[in-house]
Amino acid sequence: MLNRIKLLFFATGLMLVTAGVKPVMAKVKANADAVAPSSSTLARGTSVDGYWATDTASWDWMYTNGCSYCLGDPSCQCFYSDSTNGSGIFQVNINQYTTMTWTQEIDYTTDAAMLSGSPWNACYPASGEGQMEDIGGSPSNSLQYDTTGQLCVTPDGLNQTYTGSYIITSGSGLYEDYQGSGTIGDGIYGRLPSEVVSQIQYNGNFVPAAPSPSPLPTASPYAYVATPTPAP
Repeated sequence: MLNRIKLLFFATGLMLVTAGVKPVMAKVKANADAVAPSSSTLARGTSVDGYWATDTASWDWMYTNGCSYCLGDPSCQCFYSDSTNGSGIFQVNINQYTTMTWTQEIDYTTDAAMLSGSPWNACYPASGEGQMEDIGGSPSNSLQYDTTGQLCVTPDGLNQTYTGSYIITSGSGLYEDYQGSGTIGDGIYGRLPSEVVSQIQYNGNFVPAAPSPSPLPTASPYAYVATPTPAP
């Protein structure tokens, strides 16, 4: 009886394959236009010459804009940092670390202060942009990103942190047309007139841009359209 059941299943499967029906567990050939899998990214660096800037008004109420985003606003402040005389490393998946240079600007307004853990330690909504360049020692390899997050004063009132997200806006060289996003964190030590030490770290993923879908065919203006024949 068991042998008859096995024979019946075998015969049914043979008939389905002959008819062009694929078994459920059959492997499907990958689509050549499928989106490539993303790669994890990790980058970090140290800045030793970061500085704060602000928008200042002159006697005729003309503003000198020290920041790029909140313009003509005396409550606007920003923090600039880069890897000049500092450091920067970049890693994709579990590959060997390589070098990079980086720059970043974070803008915020003091009018938007929100209290954090204590009445004298505030957090500020912030946004900005940055670049990771000379990746792997090649000037042609770069990534540009926008970022949004919060800049907060630490409980001791002496330092600041920036915690946010970033999204890749463009790239070049090996990373031309790449897309991706992740988290970003800064530790900013002290607030001196100049040369503030800071640490930065990126965690995220990126992927080559998805292929553009093929355009739909356009109907010819001379295409024949059948006219229905009226019923007798």
